[in-house]
Amino acid sequence: MIEIDDATLAAYDGRWPLPRDAYAAMLVALGDAGAQAIGVDLLFLGTDPEQSEADLLLATVSAWYPNLVHAVSFVPEDPGLHGGIALAPGVLAGLGRHGVASEHVPGAPVGGVTLPYPELLDSARALAHVSVAVDRDGTVRRVPMFVRHGDRL
Repeated sequence: MIEIDDATLAAYDGRWPLPRDAYAAMLVALGDAGAQAIGVDLLFLGTDPEQSEADLLLATVSAWYPNLVHAVSFVPEDPGLHGGIALAPGVLAGLGRHGVASEHVPGAPVGGVTLPYPELLDSARALAHVSVAVDRDGTVRRVPMFVRHGDRL
């Protein structure tokens, strides 16, 4: 586990999130060190016009490692719960290849999804949800193992 602490943030003049080329370097270091699995529990939303080369680098590096999983976040369908930001259906084209069509495995229904920026979504070999169900009182009491978005788990 790589923890980004106050000393790391200070080295980047307090910038958060860190520049995406820093994440690309971390992924290369983990991959080259022989990590069996690499999971990124951070959503890389939107592209940064001032950092387009770093965005492209992170997407390119992500495609190199078949054991690298990037995060997505689903919004619960249950109106009594709240979660991430729902996106328009038109941006979901790249998501379908990451799910599994299954009618027999139960999954928590979701109303929307927050995805990484388009180049990263296209290059990611695998995605996994970092969704939690937050109750009205702000407490997390459950984490769905599987979520269902349309006909996909």
